[in-house]
This record gives sequence, C-alpha cells and structure tokens, in this order.
Amino acid sequence: FKNSGKYKIAFTTTEVNGIPREWVQCLNEMDEVWVTAEFVKEAFLKSGVSVPMYNIGEGVDPDYFHSRIKPFPNMPKEKFRFLSNFAWGKRKGVDVLFEAFRKEFSEDEDVCLMLKTLPSYLGHNILDELKLIYDRKGAAKVYLYDLEFKKWEMGRIYTSAHAFVWPSRGEGYGLPALEAIASGLPIIASNHSAHLEFLTKDGKPRDGVLLLDGKVVPYPGGDSPYYHGFDWFEPSVDHLRKLMREVYTNYEKYSAGAYKTSQDIRKEFNWEVSTKKIEERLKDIYDKGF
Repeated sequence: FKNSGKYKIAFTTTEVNGIPREWVQCLNEMDEVWVTAEFVKEAFLKSGVSVPMYNIGEGVDPDYFHSRIKPFPNMPKEKFRFLSNFAWGKRKGVDVLFEAFRKEFSEDEDVCLMLKTLPSYLGHNILDELKLIYDRKGAAKVYLYDLEFKKWEMGRIYTSAHAFVWPSRGEGYGLPALEAIASGLPIIASNHSAHLEFLTKDGKPRDGVLLLDGKVVPYPGGDSPYYHGFDWFEPSVDHLRKLMREVYTNYEKYSAGAYKTSQDIRKEFNWEVSTKKIEERLKDIYDKGF
C-alpha cells in the first residue's frame, strides 16, 4: 500500500514447497510477481498466488566467474580440495556435509574440505554449533573461512578448489552453485529445488554435475518460521560419501565435463539474460498504458 507506483511488482522467492497465507495475501495484492525459478513459481501457485508470475531468475557475471581466474596463493596444502559456500544453517546441509566428508576421508589421504561461510540471518553461533557436528578422530581436515571476501575476489575461491559440494535442503535459486559451475568446478548437488534449473538440461544432469539422492520430508523446524507446514529435502549421507569419492577418484573426467558446462552456463545464465527478461516485462507493462 505504501508503493506510490500505479503498477506494483513483487520480487521474491522461497526455499521450500509453499509460503504462509500472509505471503499469499500480500502477493495477490500485487499486479504481478517476479520469481527466481520455476520451483518457486510452482510453490506459489500451490499456495494460492493467483496474479501473473514471471520467472526472472538470477545470474552470474562471466567476467568474475570463469576457470581462468588465478587461485589464491595461500590455500590449504592438500592436493585435492572440496569446497562449499553458504550462509551457516541447517537448510544448507552443513550437518550432512560434515558427516559424509568425515566418515569418507581420512587424514592420510591428500584431501580437505574448505567451507566459505557467513552466519545466517538467524545469527547462528558457528563455533558453538561446530561442537555439535559429526566428528571422527583421524578424519581429513576441514578449513572454515568465516569471513567476507570482496565481490571481485570470490572467483578466486572457486578456482582454488577442485570440486563444489552442495547438499542443500532447499534453494530459491542457489547462486553459489551457479558461480561454481561457471568457474568450471565439478558439482555434487541435491536433486531437489531451484538449482536444478541450471544444473540440469532436458531433465538430465549437465556434464560435470552429480545429483545427490534423498527424500522430501516435512520441515522439522530450526531455520525459519516461514517454513512451518511445508516440505524440504533430506540429503543422503551415504550417497554423498559415494559421490565425493567418485569425484575424488575420477577427477579428470568430471573436471573436463564441468569445463565444458561452464562455457554454456556463462552464456545461458548471466546477468544480461536476466536483465533482458526484466526489460521485456517493463516494455510490456508500459505498452499496456501503465
């Protein structure tokens, strides 16, 4: 109601398969809604959003995320480095990631897990929560980067690693996964929610992408009050172990596939593509007299 424009557009998302009725009421007061993915659009429709909706998506800057960016020089000494990048919280599957990695890899293997993270919007205490996550004596090392890099430096994080791991329980888009595949990293990602929009093509994983099994379950609480009453994904620890071992063992195969995919991703899912969708919508709106 505070919007002074004659034509009102909402741009929002969800990471689970529905939204609260208060959100539905608000969105239905708009003239149209822009979403980040078809997964989100389906969740909104299922919840009762009835105004026109358009998938605008997000994007990646191909000048900042590509395989030729020089890695950081002071990365861990291990020869094989898994990477994940997320805001700390259960939705990102950090518990599944720790358990799978620490069960599968031992300290006598030349491998590590790098976590680029920030506290989530609920203000998780990362140091305290680390004590609650699965640990095993003799497991391979985990390195935690709890800090913010400059935007232009993020590409160097991806090219400092060999593979990206994304056991998310739900995504409204999954921008770090897009950045990782644009940078040429093989990706292990949950077979659920919005990131499948760019990690698959014609219903199949793109080259260099491995999809993680799991099951859709009721949201158990702990991350967001907006998720109650809806479902999210529960990734399989055992399958994640298997896929991480597969990429570690056959890295050249998956790296070559990811490099090929990265070239397509930077063309199909960059910010210019998203911008053109916005331009088309605005032109249509103005052509109708608003």
